[in-house]
Amino acid sequence: MLTSYADLLFRMHAELPKCPRALQMEHIRNAVRHFCRQTGIWESELTAIDVVANQQEYDLSAAIPEDTEILRMVSVKIDGAERNLNYYDLTSGPMLRWNTNHIPSSASTGGLVITVTLMPLFEDDTLPDNLLTRWSEAITYYARHSLMAMPGEPWSRPDKAAYYLEKYQDDESSAKCETYMGHKTGVLTLNTQEWF
Repeated sequence: MLTSYADLLFRMHAELPKCPRALQMEHIRNAVRHFCRQTGIWESELTAIDVVANQQEYDLSAAIPEDTEILRMVSVKIDGAERNLNYYDLTSGPMLRWNTNHIPSSASTGGLVITVTLMPLFEDDTLPDNLLTRWSEAITYYARHSLMAMPGEPWSRPDKAAYYLEKYQDDESSAKCETYMGHKTGVLTLNTQEWF
């Protein structure tokens, strides 16, 4: 199981021996952020928050994992009941802001449960081990693409850059399918109806 971005360097170094490792690491960080942003693959349920009666805004900064930022809210529940996504907004801070007509009117200890998609901060080198292991090839495909697409460098290879972009796009599509299908895998069987 892979545990840090440094574990990905070995996959890239053979093809990019003249590229400085620090630059390779920068492109890995960019690739991880790009992948998370495009696919929404990193979902996390935040630490439950106490609901305060008639409070419109809730600061989420203490509830999110360290060195991450929220991309979007997937679901918001109060006392187990999911709220319509039109009832609230994610604002900077990060803050959950209830729309005026949908502010909770009663208090509840630990009653606010929010599921979000996350992305690591650029300076951070962590992604959950299961995601880093599962999507390491996609991440390195994108990093190799972006490095090899750089013009005028000893490691520039536009043909290989295009190849790795295509490989990355295939994996990105797979990740999006997993995200939007609830992270379920399996075979989908369609039965066709005969028309006379």
